[in-house]
Amino acid sequence: MLSKHYLTLTKPGIIFGNVITTVGGFYLAKTHSSFVILLLTILGLSLVIASGCAFNNFFDRDIDSLMERTKKRPSVLGLVSGQQLPFFAFFLGLFGLSVLFFFVNSLSALMALIGLVFYVIFYTLCFKRLSVS
Repeated sequence: MLSKHYLTLTKPGIIFGNVITTVGGFYLAKTHSSFVILLLTILGLSLVIASGCAFNNFFDRDIDSLMERTKKRPSVLGLVSGQQLPFFAFFLGLFGLSVLFFFVNSLSALMALIGLVFYVIFYTLCFKRLSVS
């Protein structure tokens, strides 16, 4: 089941944890927006986080194959094409950032983009590979 493999690569548990903090932050803000804005914020951020997780799975295929916990991920087992995964991740991010920019506000889109860049480039490609495990 191809769609299940793609869903797995987006790490739904991580997305859910971030949705909880997003909702909390949304309601702790000084000004409250509409429920629709909350839903659009959740949608946009969830897609951006899914993008980061998919990129992480793509770039970590080599080291994931060496770890017991990660060696059965669809990206490692070849259940998702290594050529299709970066496009999938890119379009998730593009769609999520677009939702945030056009329907929430430009600041939320900028913050999500910064978070995505830091997670993919600095954490996935740099820090994780330099740390001792």
